[in-house]
Amino acid sequence: MYAPQNLTKEPLPALVFLHGSAGNFKAYTWILSKLAEEKGLVIIAPSYGFGSWDQASTQTVMSAIDDAQKIIEIDDDQIYLAGLSNGGLGVSQFGMEMPEKFRSLIFISPVMSNSLVDSRIFQDQWKGRPVLIISGEEDERVPIEYVYKRVSNLENGGVQITSKYYPREDHFLFFSQRDEILKEISNWLQMLNQ
Repeated sequence: MYAPQNLTKEPLPALVFLHGSAGNFKAYTWILSKLAEEKGLVIIAPSYGFGSWDQASTQTVMSAIDDAQKIIEIDDDQIYLAGLSNGGLGVSQFGMEMPEKFRSLIFISPVMSNSLVDSRIFQDQWKGRPVLIISGEEDERVPIEYVYKRVSNLENGGVQITSKYYPREDHFLFFSQRDEILKEISNWLQMLNQ
């Protein structure tokens, strides 16, 4: 967990960040700490082994949120769920299983669960609600055509999609374009709170 240094008020909004394959690198929280300081939000970054989020239970995420609540008061109406790469499987799953818990979803270089995000149930639960999708157009791990297809299906289901595609960027744009990614997320969060 990372909380902004100069707290002026509580409760605070929170971003729950689900890491990708190979584990929860310290660099993720370091990068997201810039967003936390700018927006005054708490970063909750649970670890789940190698990143097989599609095998995790909702208790994994709920325990992380509950643990953070023991340290700092979190605004339950402003919890955002984000996932990088395989973390998108967790965003797909938890977005389906507990949509009322999250104000919005963020997918970065996302692996998504087709069976969930393409389903009528998922789309009905997120109809008219905000989802941000960020991907590199040169991503060989998650081809851009796959992302386009998920975006199209979600839009056709009435989900309020904002998408940003980076030309000439691959699966690691979270590192290569970190300032731009943070700016994109920051602007999007600002828009949601107007």
